[in-house]
Amino acid sequence: MSTKRKKKRQLRPWVKITLSIIVILLVVFGLKSCFFDQEKRQAKADPDQEVMTTAKSKIIIDAGHGGMDGGAISTIQKTEKEFALEYALGIGEEIQKLDPNIEVLYTRVNDETPWVDPYTSLNYEYDDLIGRANLVNEKDPYYLLSVHFNSREDVNESGFEAYVRGDDAASDQIYQNIAKNLKEIGYSKDRGVFSTETYPLHMVDMTTPSAMLIELGFMTNEQEVKTLNSPQMRAKICKAIAKGYVEYIKDHDNPDTNPQKEKLKKRAEEDAKKQEEAQKAAEQAAQQAAQANPQPVQ
Repeated sequence: MSTKRKKKRQLRPWVKITLSIIVILLVVFGLKSCFFDQEKRQAKADPDQEVMTTAKSKIIIDAGHGGMDGGAISTIQKTEKEFALEYALGIGEEIQKLDPNIEVLYTRVNDETPWVDPYTSLNYEYDDLIGRANLVNEKDPYYLLSVHFNSREDVNESGFEAYVRGDDAASDQIYQNIAKNLKEIGYSKDRGVFSTETYPLHMVDMTTPSAMLIELGFMTNEQEVKTLNSPQMRAKICKAIAKGYVEYIKDHDNPDTNPQKEKLKKRAEEDAKKQEEAQKAAEQAAQQAAQANPQPVQ
C-alpha cells in the first residue's frame, strides 16, 4: 500500500517579510518598555532627582566665625569655624547638585575674613559681623543661611535649632523642611525654630534676604561631635539641608514675586538707619561732654 506524502506548504516571501518586521517591532517595543520601567524605578528610588526646578534663585551661605574668631572649641579640639566652613561648602555643593539653576554664593571659602582688619579693629567680632552683613546685602540674594554650632556647660545638651525673623515665613518653612529631612536620616533632635525678636542676631536682623542662622549641633557633646565629624554623616546632613531649600524654591517658582523679599529688605534698611542715627547721637553726646569738660593743658 503506497502512502502519499503531504506536500509542505511554504510561506510566500512577502508574508515572511511582514512577520519578520512584526517580530522586530515587538522586540524593540519590549526593550523600550523595560528601559522606561527601569528609569521610573530609579526615579522613585532616588526622589532627589525630581527636585530640580527652573526657578532662577540665589542663596548665600555664611560659614560662621573665621580668621581670629575660632568660635567654640569641640571635644576633639577642632574649632567651630572649621566645622562651619566644611558644612557651608558641603551644603552649597549639594544645592547645586540638586538644582544647578540656583546660584550659590559664600561669605568665605577659607579661613580669611577680608572685610575686617585684625590689626586695626578695636572690636573684631563686631566689625566681622558688620562686614559680613554688608557683603550679604551687596550680593542681594533671596536667601541667607548662616551656619553655626552650639556649646553649653551641660555636655549632654544635643540637637539642632535655628533663628529667623518673626515675620520671615519663608525661612520658617525652610526650617520645617530641613527638620523633616534631618529626622529622616536619623540625625539628633529638633530643638525648634526661634524668633530673633526675643534673641536679636546681627546676621539675621541686619541683612535683607530671608535669613536663617542654624545651630547644627553641640561642640560640647562628645557623641554629637563624633557624628558631625564623620564625612559620611556630614554628607547626609548637608544633603538634607540642601533639599530643604530646593524643596521650598521648587514650591515657590518665582522668588522675585515673594512678598517677603521687599518687606524684609525695607525692614533691614529701617533698622540700619536707626542704628546709624543712634551711633551719630552717641558721637554727638560724647563731643558735647568733651566740650563741657575740657581737659587741662599739660
